[in-house]
Amino acid sequence: MSSTPSPSIVESLIEKVGGYEALPLLDTEYNHPEVQHMVLTMVQEEMKAFQPPKDNYLSALPYPKLKFSNAQGFAQEYERIRNQNTNKSLASSAAGEAKDPYAMKKSVDMSRYNVPAPKGALLEDAQAWRSAVTNARVQLEHQQNRLMNLELESEYGEEVWQAYLASLEGVATRTTTLAEEALKEKRIINSQRLSAQRASAPTLSKITGKRSEALMRVLALQGAVSQLEAQHAQNAVNKKHKTK
Repeated sequence: MSSTPSPSIVESLIEKVGGYEALPLLDTEYNHPEVQHMVLTMVQEEMKAFQPPKDNYLSALPYPKLKFSNAQGFAQEYERIRNQNTNKSLASSAAGEAKDPYAMKKSVDMSRYNVPAPKGALLEDAQAWRSAVTNARVQLEHQQNRLMNLELESEYGEEVWQAYLASLEGVATRTTTLAEEALKEKRIINSQRLSAQRASAPTLSKITGKRSEALMRVLALQGAVSQLEAQHAQNAVNKKHKTK
């Protein structure tokens, strides 16, 4: 008994698109309409079984652990942003925003740069004046460092940026070269695999045909065995009735 083997995936793809990307496996089973229908039915049943909730889609997941939860400043800012109602803030007036307990009061706190002098009862306190002088010296040193950084940036900043941009261009060039070499190697490997698979396609097609023929013979034998068993059972029943 013989049957016409199904077309191989190589032949199907070559006929449809004139070629294909190298495949890790040549499989002809999905070419059968029955298999395609079965796979599509399974996918549709799985999609129907999954019904995500409309609201709070991620409510079942645990809340992430924040690394800065112990830092008061970061925690307060995070709470301010998390509790802020975006739509309400866009529509509210400036007066309404001022009532928000999480509203930003100041963009940058400059109070630490102040140099206050002792006041009130501390006017006669020598230690208070020593602390004030020390604070003034620290602030002066800080401002001098800032001025020096600005002078260095003004004098050498352009050259530093040019050197930095040159290094970035070098990295981009090297990365592009490596990517092109990787793509070239990929195309070579895919071409080699494509050639090997095309060379193996006739053999695989013959093996698939033999497998189909063997399955048909097995089915035919199973049918014949079933008929013989049924006939034997019927003969045994008839013989039993004749004996009675």
